[in-house]
Amino acid sequence: MAQQWQQTGAQSSTIGLGFQGVKCDTTTLATNPLEKTCELAGSGGSEVVVTLPAKANYTAAIFVPDEAVGVTSIPAGTWNVLLNVTSAASGGSAIEEVHICRVNSSGVSQATIASATVDIDVSVTGVKSIDVTQGSPHACSATDRFYIQVVVSSNSHGGTTIGITPNQIITDTITAITTHDLAGHIIGQSTFTGDAVIDHAVLVLEGDIVGASTFTGNLGAPITKHILAGDIVGQGAFAGEVKPRRKLAGSIISQAAVVGALVLTQAVVGAVSGQSTFTGDLKGNRQLAGT
Repeated sequence: MAQQWQQTGAQSSTIGLGFQGVKCDTTTLATNPLEKTCELAGSGGSEVVVTLPAKANYTAAIFVPDEAVGVTSIPAGTWNVLLNVTSAASGGSAIEEVHICRVNSSGVSQATIASATVDIDVSVTGVKSIDVTQGSPHACSATDRFYIQVVVSSNSHGGTTIGITPNQIITDTITAITTHDLAGHIIGQSTFTGDAVIDHAVLVLEGDIVGASTFTGNLGAPITKHILAGDIVGQGAFAGEVKPRRKLAGSIISQAAVVGALVLTQAVVGAVSGQSTFTGDLKGNRQLAGT
């Protein structure tokens, strides 16, 4: 099962300034282009009116995911990009090209993964669907990101505008792992150093992460993680990031300190307790039900 990314209203510059205006061809950037993130657990944004100043092709929309690919090879297959045109451009304007490209962690474009040349009318509103075929696997770094570049033509010498609402889905070719449960404990009496990464379609991590001294690293569920049912307990310190995508049902308890970022996209059910110090970010975009 491929991953599906929700287009959002968040500017791509929120990931880092290097991701603003990123392109993998020489097409001129439109005036006020749509530059948004896409997320596995996000929500759509409001319309952006993009100006195409003259009769030419322009990069009108760019979507950058809020996290890295997490793999070292992007499989061959067919990507699907949906674009919601909510205010029509002048007659004859069309989506001309869609590029799937790769950018490194610094926001520097690296390569084109796949491209499609199309002719899809945008002088009428509606959701436009573009398939982009990737003929062979594409090598990458796990810290890279893909991004989507949409090229739109203006058929008017005086230019035109087009309204795009970022509320649709982008489907990639990265097949999710179908592991469902890790039922048990990650226990280190001295130190846990490294990453506990539930990368793809893991549904439940059921158990406890217990370190009598220190947990150092990342507990990351960057793709379609649903539930972490259990406790993260460190008698010394928890240093790192906790990123469950759906729900953390349990407690984050440290007798000394929690150092790092607790990023919760949906809901936390339980307690965040630090007897000494909580240092970092508590980002609960939906709900924190607990203490």
